[in-house]
Amino acid sequence: MPEEQPIADNEKTVSLDTPTVTSGAGFGGALELPAGRIIAERYRVVEELGRGGMGVVYRVEQIALGRDMALKTIDGHEIKDATWRRFQQEAKASSLLDHPNLISVHDSGMIDGRHPYFVMDLVQGTTLAKLVEEKGPLSVEEALPIFIQVCFGLAYAHDLGIVHRDLKPSNIMLSKPPGGGAMTVRIVDFGIAKLRLNEGADVQGLTKTGEIFGSPLYMSPEQCLGIAVDHRSDIYALGCCFFEALAGLPPFMGNTALSTMMQHQSEKPPSLKEATLGREFPQDIETLISRLLEKDPDKRYQSLKMLAKDLSLLQQGISSQSLTFTPGIMPKIVSRGKTTSVSNTVKACILTAIISGTGIWFAKDQLDAGFYSKKFDAEMAKFKEKAASYEPFTGSKETVQSTIVVSKKGHKMRRLYFVRAIGQFNVVGDANVLKAAGIHEIPIEKSIHLRITDTECLAQPNFFLQFQPGDITELTIVDNIGGDTNSLKNISHLHNIDYLNLTGDEVDDGIIDCLNQLPVLTKLYIGSTQITEKGILSLKRLKNLSDLSLSGLPSASKVINELKNSSVIRMLLLDRCGVTEEDAKTIATMKNIVELDLKENKAFDDKAFKELASLKNLERLDISDTSVTTASIDVLKTFHRLNRLGIRINQWTQADIMRAHKANPTIELPLTIKAKDDLKTQL
Repeated sequence: MPEEQPIADNEKTVSLDTPTVTSGAGFGGALELPAGRIIAERYRVVEELGRGGMGVVYRVEQIALGRDMALKTIDGHEIKDATWRRFQQEAKASSLLDHPNLISVHDSGMIDGRHPYFVMDLVQGTTLAKLVEEKGPLSVEEALPIFIQVCFGLAYAHDLGIVHRDLKPSNIMLSKPPGGGAMTVRIVDFGIAKLRLNEGADVQGLTKTGEIFGSPLYMSPEQCLGIAVDHRSDIYALGCCFFEALAGLPPFMGNTALSTMMQHQSEKPPSLKEATLGREFPQDIETLISRLLEKDPDKRYQSLKMLAKDLSLLQQGISSQSLTFTPGIMPKIVSRGKTTSVSNTVKACILTAIISGTGIWFAKDQLDAGFYSKKFDAEMAKFKEKAASYEPFTGSKETVQSTIVVSKKGHKMRRLYFVRAIGQFNVVGDANVLKAAGIHEIPIEKSIHLRITDTECLAQPNFFLQFQPGDITELTIVDNIGGDTNSLKNISHLHNIDYLNLTGDEVDDGIIDCLNQLPVLTKLYIGSTQITEKGILSLKRLKNLSDLSLSGLPSASKVINELKNSSVIRMLLLDRCGVTEEDAKTIATMKNIVELDLKENKAFDDKAFKELASLKNLERLDISDTSVTTASIDVLKTFHRLNRLGIRINQWTQADIMRAHKANPTIELPLTIKAKDDLKTQL
């Protein structure tokens, strides 16, 4: 993949380069803030950054902290009521957003008692619109990490009940950290965002029947009609942006705003190949974008989390057969006892509007919109009365976001964003343990060992689906965090797991089918579960395991017999498993065992211990709380590689332990300080 083009330092965060199309929302005289002006005794104006359809943005310095921020204001004296409420709406919507792919609002107030303002993050960078304009269409490899992050940011807003309604390339900011690194995406300008109350009503009556908001190039068919929209309208707009990023132009471009909107309503979007006059694109990308641009909301992706997952799979080169897209159920509209689909009703209303000579009044936009008959409002009012409400969108409680980004040097990186702390992790091969919270990036060829300690995350059935399959290769689920078979069933999504440490008193044999879908599992640790010996015997990879822990399994004799003569097993932990002398004879056939744990097996005695003498590679052995006595001390001489012997400090006397150490000086034993001093003297 070619190296990404650096973003010039002098490029500013200006999200208002294209005025938003609104109905009846005029913009009055702009407030002029000279450089050096102090605002609210907290901010010093540095320079003007940009102007747009609903405000002016200034760079300001936060005096107390000496950091640059962005201040947005409008002239509160001349603006119309609708514009003022939309300005408040943007401030309110943005203040709810705390996500690395969104712009956060930190403060708000009034200048001179009449000019409202709010203060938000200032991001150095460029917009997707400018990048495409200057560089030309992006490659699929360049576009995927950008739109995965767009999905994450918008999905977070959707979970809070916020629909952007004006997503376009000029509202997608791209920036890089000062020292280099992967590009970060920030979505800006929630000026006409819609906040839903629990009952689905529009906040403060901002959206009225027949009002139409947005930029025609990127508006969904239902948004063009001014009817109720939900999060799926943003999904359509994202499809338009994605199309433009790859093709260099949006899917629909009419001569006027109205003609463009009519195309959104009635025309089939061109394929990427058609729009680029023959350029080839992966069929999976063509299919995915066509789903985003479906006229019917129910035939699009139903959530951006689902879309983000599919984009990540495509980024990893995984077959389209693994994609998650599933069409939703078509909502119905009930009108005078008749049931019709939204799409058919929409078409009928548009046809009525055309026949009646009705139209829409739009403010000046990048398209040359004109004046049309206001009868359209009346038609839409009638339609509005008939329109059924959409099912409210209920977002899941997200804890993790995972994507693949490309660094400044062109290296692919795994970016893991732990929305809240869920435990600890380390990069496999690196002993440095980190808190699983916040944003972390690791090379694509690396993976992590995740230790889950959070008691809530496993309550989410789709928790593991938030990761990409290659993110985690080692997983530990600590005891007492509420894991059960149902909450763990999606572990199979992490198909690169080779190490699994599984606890949970509600985990039973139902988990075995899931474990059988882990094709490279080699280390399995099971403790304090309800998994039975029969369940263990049904593991497809039982004989491929190098490490196996069956702590607390009432009987393990059949499993031990299944592993007879194994040259693969190296670590076998059988504490509290009822191990007998016969089992010891079978274990002795596993010549490559390095570590063996037999503690708390009361049937394991001196005869059983002697059977293990043939294990020439054994280095660590635990016989704590077994029936092995000091009569076995001389047998220790035969364990040439044994360096650690586990016994209770009160199991043998200190004199016996010292005698055992003399029998095999390489063995580490639990001696008291005095005994160690005596031993040194004797040696």
